[in-house]
Amino acid sequence: MLRADYWKKVLLIVLLASIVGNLAGAETFRFTVYCDHRPVQPENIPRWEWLLDEMSRNIIDEGVFHIMPGDFEPPQFTDASLKLQFGEDVVWYPVVGNHELDEPAFMEWIRNAYYSLPYIVNEGPAGCETTTYSWDYGNAHFVALNQYYDGVSDTVKGGDIVDELYYWLVADLEANTKPVIFIFGHEPAYPEYRHVGDSLDQYPAHRDRFWKLLNDEQVIAYFCCHTHHYYAKQVDGDWATFTWQVDVGNAGNPTSTEPWQTFMDVTVTETEVIFNTWQGTLNSPFTTIESWTVDIPAPPYKAYKPKPADGAAHPETWATLSWRMGAGAVSHDVYFGENFDDVNDGTGGTFRDSQTETSFAVGSPESAFPQGLVRGVTYYWRVDEVNDLDPNSPWKGDLWSFTVPTDTAYNPDPADGAIHRDTWVSLEWSVGAYAVLHNVYFGDNFDDVNDGTGGTFRSNQTETSFTVGLPGFPYPGGLAPGTTYYWRIDEVVGVGRAAKVLKGDIWSFTLAPETANVVRGVGSHSGLYVGAGRTLELAGFFYGLIDDVRIYDRAITP
Repeated sequence: MLRADYWKKVLLIVLLASIVGNLAGAETFRFTVYCDHRPVQPENIPRWEWLLDEMSRNIIDEGVFHIMPGDFEPPQFTDASLKLQFGEDVVWYPVVGNHELDEPAFMEWIRNAYYSLPYIVNEGPAGCETTTYSWDYGNAHFVALNQYYDGVSDTVKGGDIVDELYYWLVADLEANTKPVIFIFGHEPAYPEYRHVGDSLDQYPAHRDRFWKLLNDEQVIAYFCCHTHHYYAKQVDGDWATFTWQVDVGNAGNPTSTEPWQTFMDVTVTETEVIFNTWQGTLNSPFTTIESWTVDIPAPPYKAYKPKPADGAAHPETWATLSWRMGAGAVSHDVYFGENFDDVNDGTGGTFRDSQTETSFAVGSPESAFPQGLVRGVTYYWRVDEVNDLDPNSPWKGDLWSFTVPTDTAYNPDPADGAIHRDTWVSLEWSVGAYAVLHNVYFGDNFDDVNDGTGGTFRSNQTETSFTVGLPGFPYPGGLAPGTTYYWRIDEVVGVGRAAKVLKGDIWSFTLAPETANVVRGVGSHSGLYVGAGRTLELAGFFYGLIDDVRIYDRAITP
């Protein structure tokens, strides 16, 4: 219900908001984040309205926009409340929570609201175009993720970062040029208090790659809610720790263990991000309970974040090389070739172009290597950043590489023809271009492995390793010393009727034979020891690897 006593305040806020709105290019701006007020439950409405009042009293205005990471249903009521409090021109970005899925009308409202949102730079993947999106403002990039998207529908119960959403985010962040990044989703990656085990953590592999991506891209903060508890933390793992997970608690729908309501006031300057957490309860003043500052990483002067990634397998025989430009760069000197030293030294015709664009094509007509890149070859490249007005220019770039894989599996481990010492082995290989499955053949007869006969077919799998010589695997009693074993990997390309099998090369390794033990000498000394396997008789002949030799200062006598 509209409250007439708000209108005087609204006029002031609209005026302030219009001034702030004209400062979109300014170096400093503010925004607010809060969620989980759920006005669908009438008892939550007074707490929600009190939070809006306290926001106005304490921080004067709400900043350039609001962001709500979910559970604001019905969105129609939330929108009306915001317009009443902050004026008809108020801007808020909805992020889908699990309770927006309760009614088709809620989701339809969110989808339609997308078309009126300002500053949008990227719509979501197919099936999620208007409930996942990104926008830019000032020196910052913002991303709203619908975690209830399964690659087809945007209304699937159970939060996750599925492949389609993850790779959309990868591409979105690669295209971003802003130094500050914020990401918003309903469910925490690492929950506390509530929903532990049924947030993003219920799919730990997807969760971990998502969190690694955020830290690798130096995302300042991931804002979420879902637990109704406020907390902020960084998480260690297989990444350089940087990103903050900020659960903004609740804005009106409390739990028995957290009766307080919370909103975040975030200020972005040219050099830092300032977080202020405000918290209180109905009819009591809100106070700042926590504040902290994150320095904005200074961009490097060298080119960085290459694509293809350094060391990557690139399946195509052409590539568009791209990179992030270093701070202060005006142009880019591109080097590319097949020889590490030539690219590193800028010799051998590897200098390709001096350009202003941050991408460069190779392997296509009218580009370097117009006949196409060669499969099985590793290519090297580097980008030097140039600014003739800076005495430190050029900034020589790091040397990057990528390999164009063959159609079949390659790079076997153990290497073809190797001598192997253990009686078990983990066979490993690099994936052929476009392979989705791998057929593994292994045995001690070349013809059987070559023909796929004699029980040498061992597995059809997605993994790129296969164990033999241990219990539960082929040759459970161990491989036989002195025996040569053969193996091959056939790559399966495509699925269903379109699938085809590409036969791999035959690789081999030999298990080292048992070593000999010579025990002969004078007195208490035994003269010459060779290995520790079997005894070699006098005048005997030994053939094999010697892994333990000890020679004493005594003559060896018959």
